[in-house]
Amino acid sequence: MILPRDIKPEYSLYFIGGKLLETIKKQNATEFDLLDLFQSHISSSHDCSFNQYLLAIDWLYLLNLVSLNNEGQLQKCF
Repeated sequence: MILPRDIKPEYSLYFIGGKLLETIKKQNATEFDLLDLFQSHISSSHDCSFNQYLLAIDWLYLLNLVSLNNEGQLQKCF
């Protein structure tokens, strides 16, 4: 699923995670609301389901690139 061979690369977690990191880097803030980030940036610029979005966040969390703070907001770690 991270780098599948049977679907378009745009639907891989690797690609979606990269787009998510690109979006987060452009913002001046360090904390983001998960739902707002998906609705305003990810779903409008890329055909991505909410499930794929959450899997990409999980993958970035495992790489220590993002974390969740006490309020449940996404926080960048770079």
